[in-house]
Amino acid sequence: MSRKSIKVKLFFITISILVVAVILTASINILRFKAMYIEALLERARADANDMKQGISQGLNYFSLNNFSDMTTFLKKHLNEKFNYAFVADNDNKILYHTDPAQKEKQLQKIIYKDVVFDDKTNSHIVSTGEFYETVLPLIKDFTVVGTVHIGIEKKIVDDKVKEMIFQTVLILGFFIFLAVLIMYLFLKRNITDPIGRLERKTINISKSLNLPVYDEKRKGDEIEEFSNSFDKMTEEIEAKTLALEEDIERRKIVEQKLKESYEELEVAFEGSIKAIATAVESRDPYTAGHQQGVASLAVAIAKKMGFKEKHIRQIYFAAMSHDIGKIGVPISILTKKEKLTDEDFAIIKKHPQTGYEILAKVDFHWPLAEIVRQHHERINGKGYPQGLTGDQMLLEAKIIAVADVMEAISKARPYREALGNDVALAEIKKFRGEQFDPDVVDACVELFEKENFEFDNRKK
Repeated sequence: MSRKSIKVKLFFITISILVVAVILTASINILRFKAMYIEALLERARADANDMKQGISQGLNYFSLNNFSDMTTFLKKHLNEKFNYAFVADNDNKILYHTDPAQKEKQLQKIIYKDVVFDDKTNSHIVSTGEFYETVLPLIKDFTVVGTVHIGIEKKIVDDKVKEMIFQTVLILGFFIFLAVLIMYLFLKRNITDPIGRLERKTINISKSLNLPVYDEKRKGDEIEEFSNSFDKMTEEIEAKTLALEEDIERRKIVEQKLKESYEELEVAFEGSIKAIATAVESRDPYTAGHQQGVASLAVAIAKKMGFKEKHIRQIYFAAMSHDIGKIGVPISILTKKEKLTDEDFAIIKKHPQTGYEILAKVDFHWPLAEIVRQHHERINGKGYPQGLTGDQMLLEAKIIAVADVMEAISKARPYREALGNDVALAEIKKFRGEQFDPDVVDACVELFEKENFEFDNRKK
């Protein structure tokens, strides 16, 4: 067997199966086609004969079967061009009217019908005499059969027509067989023979790269068997390399686990640092002790309600825990002042978001912690501070902390007033929903308090 034998063998096997299948299918369909054509032709004859019968039956109400005028013209008018003749005979088998005038008055010879099919719908017979296909319908007057209507076509005409159609069908099938052979050849070339060729070349290259015995391209024989032998040798080498790779992967997993543990330790240390700074800030203002923890608990609950992922929620928690870190630069006298703040006092207070940003921006957190802290007093209508950002310019995390900050600040006690409670705080954020505060954030917050009975966690942790 030569190197190209597989291609040739696959090609001829496929073509042979295809040609045999097409020939068998064509033979069956040709026989079915002939039967269907004859059936359709006789159906047409049955319909024409029934039309003739209806017309003659109406005339029988006024005339006897022997006294019709222009009957020949009537028969010719209703005879389809596909059929040879039509005639009317009486009960004595005498032809009374015929589309061929020469046949009139002749006596029908006794015919031995080969096939007779009765149609219940039209009360007709479809008969085969050996030379003709003929449809016969009875003519009835006063519930008595007085004659018959006949429409016929020569079998030779039908056979010639069927042969013509079969010839056309064979030509069409031949074209499609040729097309199928061409498509199958291209399919085999693309999906079998070409891949085998590429496999052969790759096998040689891989064998050389792994220092394995190279496949003998000049050797006569079954190339697939040769491929198999080469792959067996390659597999042994690959398995050895795979084992070494698995050991390397295991070592990497150990390193990754240690890195994960180190990251978790760093996160714990970071959280501790944030809490220490928050505590330092709150120690300067006893009235707001636990404020940042309370804001963080609500911000986290809102983030969960809005479908944030766990990692993102942790970032929001850290941002909320450090959102007032800039107040470390505000004098204690202002933070603890019980009287109404002056414009100068408020101007100093308004600097704390920017101060917090400047403190946190010096550390690369790989997420916008410093920017969130700077934006937590911004409002979506652009009337917040320190930058006067609008809704589309604000981070969503800052919008969440802004709502949580207002809720906690209003509901809890401050140096200059008693605690106002959750209802007053909810009324405030509802009032400015869509104006100062993000609607989705407000809706999530309201649902937490009104449907889930949320409570602030202001405990220092």
